[in-house]
Amino acid sequence: MKKIRVFLLFQVVLAVLLLVGCDELPLGDTDLPLEGAARASAEATSVEADGIRVSAWLATEELLRGYDEYLDLTWFEEGDQRVAFTANVLVHDFSILELGYEDGEFYAGRPLIVQKELLPNRPLVVTWAEQEGTPNRGISFADEAGETRYFILEINQGGAGNVLLSLREFFQ
Repeated sequence: MKKIRVFLLFQVVLAVLLLVGCDELPLGDTDLPLEGAARASAEATSVEADGIRVSAWLATEELLRGYDEYLDLTWFEEGDQRVAFTANVLVHDFSILELGYEDGEFYAGRPLIVQKELLPNRPLVVTWAEQEGTPNRGISFADEAGETRYFILEINQGGAGNVLLSLREFFQ
């Protein structure tokens, strides 16, 4: 009888350890290959257009290790962030754009980086800098109908030093 109690106690302890170790805290559907503590540090934002979901997230080495490969087009200056873009499906005509701002409206300027395709499970990592708190970069891509969609990526400092990303669409 004592062996059965010890065995049952062992099973209960093992079950508790497995439940605690799973760390399945939902962050939404971010397309990030995250495990354990990395989940809590990942702040991603996504936009969806006609079934195409593009996500932006801070590109830490810890998170990038979850991918077999990624395209790194970064250069660093003080205050810059590394941002990675991923998609749920093959995305055509993906671009990083210079943005302009006039009469209270954003507009797409010249393309800074042009990728014919943004591949699922192969992030594009770029350097992201903002000037004086005003977004000066954005992204564009072709939706399923072939129409170009434009988005502003804003990077804001949250509480406790967290960096928060947000994407919002604008129209040309």
